[in-house]
Amino acid sequence: MKHNKKKMLIILEELMKLFMKLGATNIAVNFDMEEEQCTIRIKGNYEGKSARYFQEIAKCLNCGRNEEVEECYWSISGSSEINQDSELYIVGSMLDQCTLNFSETELEIVGYRKL
Repeated sequence: MKHNKKKMLIILEELMKLFMKLGATNIAVNFDMEEEQCTIRIKGNYEGKSARYFQEIAKCLNCGRNEEVEECYWSISGSSEINQDSELYIVGSMLDQCTLNFSETELEIVGYRKL
């Protein structure tokens, strides 16, 4: 369970970096860790990004969980700065499922990971 918590914190950190990169000034996080699944819901504002940009993010976050390489990935993630490219493929490889919803001013990402 200890490693699951660390992995979830890395996922949350990377998603927070994404929102900071988008210039978010209002971010809400809901972190729900149950016995069998953890859910991260993060919502915030942004300016100036297109639907195509968010489609690319959704593609990264839904690349599919890859347990074989997950152990290596999670140990190296979390090292990028806010102004560098986020490690969204790593995040995607650590999630079982992810949904991304956006409007003209708000983005919501919900990630699910089975424990």
